[in-house]
Order: sequence, then C-alpha cells, then structure tokens
Amino acid sequence: SWRESAEKSTTPWIRNIFPLDKYIKSHSSIPHKTIFTFTQQILKSLNKIHSSGIIHRDIKPANIFVNNGCDIKIGDFGLATNIHSCINKEELVGTFLYLSPEQLSHKHYDERVDIFASGLVLYEMCACFETLMERRESIIALKNGKGVVQKVKESYPYETELILLMTKGDYKERP
Repeated sequence: SWRESAEKSTTPWIRNIFPLDKYIKSHSSIPHKTIFTFTQQILKSLNKIHSSGIIHRDIKPANIFVNNGCDIKIGDFGLATNIHSCINKEELVGTFLYLSPEQLSHKHYDERVDIFASGLVLYEMCACFETLMERRESIIALKNGKGVVQKVKESYPYETELILLMTKGDYKERP
C-alpha cells in the first residue's frame, strides 16, 4: 500500500504524514470526493499563506502532505518569499515542471503562481499518470494550451473546468 511504502522512506517522527505524490502514485484513480477534499484543503491553506503575505513558489505533490485522516498540509517553504518584498520576482525559482508562464517568461509574478501550480497538482490527482514520461508530457501539453488528457475530461468534467481555470496562461484570469 502507499502508506507502507511511504513509511519505509520517512523518518520515525513523521510516520503518519506522507507526500501527496506517493499517494497519487499508489492509486490508479482517486475518488471525486477525495480529490475535492484535498483540493479544498490545498486552496484554503494557500489562502492562509497568501493572506500572511507569503508566496510559496514550489507547490507540487512532493511538498504537499497527507496524514492517515486525509488532512492536507503544505510544507517545504525553502523557496517562499514575501509578496511585497523587493526581491526580484523575475528570477526562475521553483520546480521547473510546475512553473507558471509568467515565471518561465521571467516576468513579474504574484501569489497566483501558487494557484497555477495547484491546478497542475489537481490535474495529477485526476489523471494518476502511470509513468513519469506520461506525467511530464501531459503537464507540458496542458501548460502549452492543449488541455487535459481525454480520460480526465471524461471521468472528471467538473475538475477539468477548475484545472483549466487555475492554469490559465494569463495570471489575471486565474482565481
């Protein structure tokens, strides 16, 4: 099970918390209710983070943690920055696959880069990609405006609408 494999790779003090990427990899599909619950918790957490004046800048399944009760926590704030700081927000910071168009274009960005990356996380939860290559190619296709894979469109129509909204190329059009 995903919990057993995660337990083997974690230190004892964190045994009841597992990275979301391991959870996703261990499922061929994730129920709508679970995806809704996880997404709602991720977005509520981001709202709290952003309300505190912080941009995470490295939202990805490996930095989102789930416990046995399916509670979500966002971790690894090593690349986080203050929303209002004078730090150059045109620099390329974060995991390349999850970078937003404005980050990739070296343009000024705001907290909506985290919304973009969260849309990609939602996509991964819906798709449960079988291989790393399928995951990479599908995420790149989505980022290039080619939409989501057919199985996600068919099995998760409402989630697809949210994914497309969260990953809009123009950050001003994102929620």
